[in-house]
Amino acid sequence: MKEKQRLVFVIAEKSYIIRIGLRKILEDFRPDSEILECETETDLKKAFRTHAPDVVLLNPLILKNSKSDFHILIPKNPNPKVLAIVNPLCKERDFSVFDNKICIDDDKAVISQILSDIEDALPQRKSEPETSELSERERNVLREVALGKSNKEIADVLNISTHTVISHRKNISNKLGIRTASGFTVYAILNNIISINNM
Repeated sequence: MKEKQRLVFVIAEKSYIIRIGLRKILEDFRPDSEILECETETDLKKAFRTHAPDVVLLNPLILKNSKSDFHILIPKNPNPKVLAIVNPLCKERDFSVFDNKICIDDDKAVISQILSDIEDALPQRKSEPETSELSERERNVLREVALGKSNKEIADVLNISTHTVISHRKNISNKLGIRTASGFTVYAILNNIISINNM
């Protein structure tokens, strides 16, 4: 079982009680993590200047402008996962700009599951293995995934079963530490498996 990377969390929330509650959940979830607390947008900007957060738990009301302006604050780490902290009255609003949301009335088990899902989606910090670690068939599957094809379409192109495609995708994910189709696409471009012109 591979060792988990140490994570940096930022809690950006005005309410002291909510910050302390979330800190406790994060400490129980990942005792080895670093946790920063921010009360204001200024604090949040400072946190991004001095750290490279992996996960940000953000109350959108902390921002002076639109929630989409949050992405201006990311100079050091291009891909932190951002969870909106929401209250029950606005639970059904559109938070699609965020990776997920945590409602302040969610219980610990629900929040822990959301954090676990987010952790699984985090890119690995260690350098990516060389593409040579992939078999020729895995490279072919990766290429088709990066081009946006479904498992069935890949199976048809490569003349293999859908089950085999899924198995290859799992092996590729394990070897590269990449969990998303968009991550496969970026990797394939950077390693000359596909060209941007192919897309």
